[in-house]
Amino acid sequence: MIAWIIEFLGYCPLPPPTTRGEAIRYTRKIPGLNFKEAAPEIGVDPATLLTWESEQGRPDDPRCRGKLQAWLNVNASYVPLKPPLK
Repeated sequence: MIAWIIEFLGYCPLPPPTTRGEAIRYTRKIPGLNFKEAAPEIGVDPATLLTWESEQGRPDDPRCRGKLQAWLNVNASYVPLKPPLK
Protein backbone atom coordinates (compact mmCIF):
# COMPACT_ATOMS: atom_id res chain seq x y z
CA MET A 1 0.00 0.00 0.00
CA ILE A 2 2.69 2.52 0.93
CA ALA A 3 4.55 1.87 -2.33
CA TRP A 4 1.45 2.96 -4.24
CA ILE A 5 1.15 6.11 -2.12
CA ILE A 6 4.80 6.98 -2.74
CA GLU A 7 4.35 6.43 -6.46
CA PHE A 8 1.24 8.62 -6.47
CA LEU A 9 2.77 11.46 -4.43
CA GLY A 10 6.26 11.22 -5.86
CA TYR A 11 7.78 11.15 -2.37
CA CYS A 12 7.45 9.30 0.92
CA PRO A 13 5.08 11.03 3.34
CA LEU A 14 6.35 9.10 6.36
CA PRO A 15 8.79 10.78 8.73
CA PRO A 16 12.35 9.54 8.27
CA PRO A 17 13.42 6.82 10.70
CA THR A 18 15.44 7.85 13.75
CA THR A 19 16.46 4.44 15.14
CA ARG A 20 17.85 1.26 13.60
CA GLY A 21 14.55 -0.54 14.28
CA GLU A 22 12.57 2.21 12.59
CA ALA A 23 14.96 2.12 9.62
CA ILE A 24 14.42 -1.62 9.25
CA ARG A 25 10.62 -1.28 9.50
CA TYR A 26 10.61 1.68 7.09
CA THR A 27 12.79 -0.09 4.57
CA ARG A 28 10.72 -3.27 4.81
CA LYS A 29 7.32 -1.59 4.55
CA ILE A 30 8.06 0.85 1.73
CA PRO A 31 8.11 -1.90 -0.94
CA GLY A 32 5.38 -3.79 0.95
CA LEU A 33 7.51 -6.66 2.29
CA ASN A 34 6.50 -8.75 5.27
CA PHE A 35 8.99 -10.42 7.61
CA LYS A 36 9.01 -13.69 5.65
CA GLU A 37 9.82 -11.85 2.43
CA ALA A 38 12.42 -9.44 3.82
CA ALA A 39 14.37 -11.84 6.06
CA PRO A 40 15.79 -14.02 3.25
CA GLU A 41 17.02 -10.90 1.46
CA ILE A 42 19.16 -10.18 4.52
CA GLY A 43 19.98 -13.83 5.20
CA VAL A 44 18.29 -14.12 8.59
CA ASP A 45 15.26 -15.79 10.12
CA PRO A 46 12.03 -13.71 10.18
CA ALA A 47 12.05 -13.88 14.01
CA THR A 48 15.52 -12.34 14.03
CA LEU A 49 14.37 -9.52 11.80
CA LEU A 50 11.39 -8.91 14.10
CA THR A 51 13.75 -8.75 17.09
CA TRP A 52 15.93 -6.15 15.37
CA GLU A 53 12.94 -4.14 14.18
CA SER A 54 11.38 -4.05 17.65
CA GLU A 55 14.72 -2.90 19.16
CA GLN A 56 14.82 -6.00 21.40
CA GLY A 57 18.04 -7.19 19.85
CA ARG A 58 20.72 -6.07 17.47
CA PRO A 59 22.87 -7.72 14.84
CA ASP A 60 25.99 -8.72 16.78
CA ASP A 61 27.51 -10.92 14.07
CA PRO A 62 29.61 -8.74 11.71
CA ARG A 63 28.31 -10.68 8.70
CA CYS A 64 24.71 -9.95 9.71
CA ARG A 65 25.50 -6.28 10.32
CA GLY A 66 27.06 -6.03 6.87
CA LYS A 67 24.14 -7.74 5.17
CA LEU A 68 21.64 -5.59 7.07
CA GLN A 69 23.46 -2.38 6.20
CA ALA A 70 23.70 -3.34 2.53
CA TRP A 71 20.01 -4.23 2.47
CA LEU A 72 19.05 -0.94 4.12
CA ASN A 73 21.18 1.05 1.65
CA VAL A 74 19.91 -0.73 -1.45
CA ASN A 75 16.23 -0.75 -0.50
CA ALA A 76 16.08 2.78 0.86
CA SER A 77 18.06 4.40 -1.94
CA TYR A 78 15.12 4.58 -4.35
CA VAL A 79 12.69 6.21 -1.90
CA PRO A 80 12.38 9.97 -2.35
CA LEU A 81 12.05 11.39 1.15
CA LYS A 82 10.90 14.91 0.36
CA PRO A 83 8.34 16.32 -2.04
CA PRO A 84 9.83 17.26 -5.38
CA LEU A 85 10.49 20.97 -5.84
CA LYS A 86 8.14 22.69 -8.22
